[in-house]
Amino acid sequence: MARQKSIETGRTIGIYPEIKHSTYHAEVRDQRDRKLFGRHFFENKLLATLHKAYGNSECAPVFIQSFEVNNLRFLSRKTDIKLVQLIDADDVNADGSISLVAPSRQPYDFVVSKDPRTFADLLTEEGLNFVKSYADGIGPWKPYLVKTVADGINRNGDGALTINDRRVDGSTGVLESAHDKGLLVHAFTFRNDASGYGFTNPKEEMTYYFNLGVDGLFTDFPDTGVAAREASNNAAGNKLVSAHCKRQQHERDERSIGLHKTDRYD
Repeated sequence: MARQKSIETGRTIGIYPEIKHSTYHAEVRDQRDRKLFGRHFFENKLLATLHKAYGNSECAPVFIQSFEVNNLRFLSRKTDIKLVQLIDADDVNADGSISLVAPSRQPYDFVVSKDPRTFADLLTEEGLNFVKSYADGIGPWKPYLVKTVADGINRNGDGALTINDRRVDGSTGVLESAHDKGLLVHAFTFRNDASGYGFTNPKEEMTYYFNLGVDGLFTDFPDTGVAAREASNNAAGNKLVSAHCKRQQHERDERSIGLHKTDRYD
């Protein structure tokens, strides 16, 4: 459907599937104690579907995301499609530091293997170098990118102190470090019905992050996201797509159009 709508609208529509709970699914068993799926069952099924639709190409309008690590490392040996390491946390402390509490403290495969590294550790210089070895980008929870502090000031004047009133101190440096290593940065999650730390207006919040330099963001309100991107002074948009990938996309669309015409008149 995404490919067909891309042809109909004349613009590329991407997809962003998430691999969930690989470690759990690898070991889950039926009533006879037989493994239902085994290791990498869903990863292999996903790649079979994506490679059939888009080919094994870094130019495919697809990002595969996961909060686990080893499934992405496996995928990196099987596909050129772009991979994104998601980075979770529990909360933000009053001083702006990140709160790490289970189950949002570590990737679950790290918990099972007793790897002591946390999600935050993946954003250090050493951690980003590790992520770069298997992924094309990071998808951090947005407070990892911007430090905000609860200093007791009611900034929006509504008489109630909330996360919207936090003081915005600016970049934590994670975004810049990731970019220095050639990693894309896609932050989550931005909402109209629940504005974020240090912001009351959702469009202003998204625009701030675009101005900071994020390559993309996750939102359930794409109209606001698009408006924020267009309002920012750092909207990359289609510039992120290389000439090589644009040419490959055009050739793929031309082949698809030809196939549809053939089907129509047979």
